[in-house]
Order: sequence, then structure tokens, then C-alpha cells
Amino acid sequence: MAVDLALPCGLILNELISNAFKHGFPNGAGEIRLTLRKAVGGTCRLLVEDNGVGIPSDLEVNTSKSLGLRLVRLLTRQIRGSFELVRSSPGPRPACNSRWTKMCADPNPELRALIFEDEILIAEELKERLSRLGFEVIATVDSADEGIAIATRELPDVILMDIRLKGKKDGIQAAQEIRRQVDLPIIYVTAYSDGRTVERVKHTEHDGFILKPFHRHELQSTIQVAIQRRIRRAKEKLQ
Repeated sequence: MAVDLALPCGLILNELISNAFKHGFPNGAGEIRLTLRKAVGGTCRLLVEDNGVGIPSDLEVNTSKSLGLRLVRLLTRQIRGSFELVRSSPGPRPACNSRWTKMCADPNPELRALIFEDEILIAEELKERLSRLGFEVIATVDSADEGIAIATRELPDVILMDIRLKGKKDGIQAAQEIRRQVDLPIIYVTAYSDGRTVERVKHTEHDGFILKPFHRHELQSTIQVAIQRRIRRAKEKLQ
């Protein structure tokens, strides 16, 4: 298994096992079973089962705000997989499933991006470049407040942030407000490199800075690093 596939798979497995240990066995005893097998279409299936107390009936995997589940969803999308929760019957044997296919060198086409950009032509160019890299662009916005609302609701995998935006707030203020609410990878994409702007950027939490114009590979590598940094932060919070 290639390193770029093995790393996220290992993190997914770690999260699922840790979750079972933390929440499945309040009495300190139980069984965890791991199964890895080939499935149809050249895919693989990872199954993590436990015979613990069971998972709450009202837990929704795809909408849960749990940091651990959000991390598993992000990692699963990164390797072009799907994640599902199965409550077995009879008996309390919940199962977490993660399926994946071989990962390509380019970013996962299921990853989602949000673009902040006040210039229509540049926004369309960014959208096209992201699409070529395999991203789904969930929205392009030209104002801070609209983008903040979308980012905190939709939780995209990466945000490309222009500094100059329409309205009273600029991209730096938008990035600060987003990161106060949720931890999402934010990359500044701007034509401004003056001392004052750079100094303001340095005092914000962000995962990359790209000056316009830029090359495709620069955008791609910066996004990959930003997503991995986000994964590391999530892992540190769980430890």
C-alpha cells in the first residue's frame, strides 16, 4: 500500500478503535474485531466491530459535530471512500465501515472547496483549476458574511481566501471569524504582498499563502499541505 494511502487509512483505523475503547466499554471489558477484505470493483472494505454498549440511536454520522467523526469523514473523502455506521441486530454490536479505492496522485474528487473572491473572472478561473484538481466547488462568494455562513454550515475541506472582498469585512477578518468557530484549512490567494498586509496575515491562523498569479502545481501542493495540517491539528486535539 502506498504511503499516501496508508497514512489516512491508519488514522481512520486509529480513530475507530479509539472510539470503541472510549465509549463502548464502560465496564472495561469487551471485544473489538477488525476485518479487511477485498470487495467488488477493486475496492477494499475495512470493518471495525465491537460488542460494547452500542451507539446512541440519535447519532447521525454525516452531520455529527464530533471531532473524531469529522476527522474520519475528512480522511475517508481524501482516499475516495465512503463511511457508514451499521447497528447490528440482535444484540448491541455496532459496526463502523470504511470503504476506499486506490488513491490517485491528485486530490480526491470528493473533496469540497469554498472560494472567496470579488473578481468574477478570477473566481471562475479558480473554480476551473480546482475542478481540474478534482475538487467540488460548493460556492464562490464575494463578501465575507455570506462566505462565513456557508463555511460554518457546510464545513468545506479547504477555503481559498482573497483578501480584498466586497463589504465592510476583508478576507483576513473573514478568516479570523471562521477559525473562531470551526477549524477549517484556509489558504490566502491574493495579489497583495505589501508589508502591512503580510503582517496582518501573520497574526491570523491560516494554512497557506499564494500570490497571484500562480502555477497549478503551487496551488495543488499548497492545498495538500493545508489539508494534512488540518488532520494533524485534529489528531492533536483528540490525544
